[in-house]
Amino acid sequence: MSSLLRTVAGGRFIDEISNAEILINAVTALTNRQMYHIGMEAINQLEDEVDQRWRETWHANLALWPSIFSGLGVIVNRMTPSHRDRGASAQVYDLLVSLGTHTSAILNLSDVQAQLRYHPGTIVLVCGRVLRHGVETWMGGDRICWAHYVRDNVHNRLGLPRPNWVDIDNYYGLMDTGFRSRLGL
Repeated sequence: MSSLLRTVAGGRFIDEISNAEILINAVTALTNRQMYHIGMEAINQLEDEVDQRWRETWHANLALWPSIFSGLGVIVNRMTPSHRDRGASAQVYDLLVSLGTHTSAILNLSDVQAQLRYHPGTIVLVCGRVLRHGVETWMGGDRICWAHYVRDNVHNRLGLPRPNWVDIDNYYGLMDTGFRSRLGL
């Protein structure tokens, strides 16, 4: 657990983001149900304090953790050079939320030669271990990136599996026949 989150202010921060994290968790459940369930299992295991040697090093704020992601980063008015996330497994998504007052930003996915508009309120899921991603410039105000990620070492310590790659077959039951036919499925 981050030293910043081991403070009273850290506990307040966790409490204040909890409602937004419910939405983030729901987006994850819709886009990768298995990743969501594994993340929930991680939360449940941590809350149950199943391992005595961990219990001694935990902080009370850990019980407040609301996210299926094991890590959060808040990047404010900083360039994010193109990078891959070495601490994640390949089939896990990073969930990036663009916030602030900026009027223009581009999320570069250079490995697939894609550029995505990244305005405030945009949520992007990207396999951060597989695809380089970054924001090198923005215009028109403050830019905040609320980055959610999964640390593979946390799931290793808890003995949790990695999710399978997302497959469209997982979503057939959620699609009506008209939508499936428009997709050619």
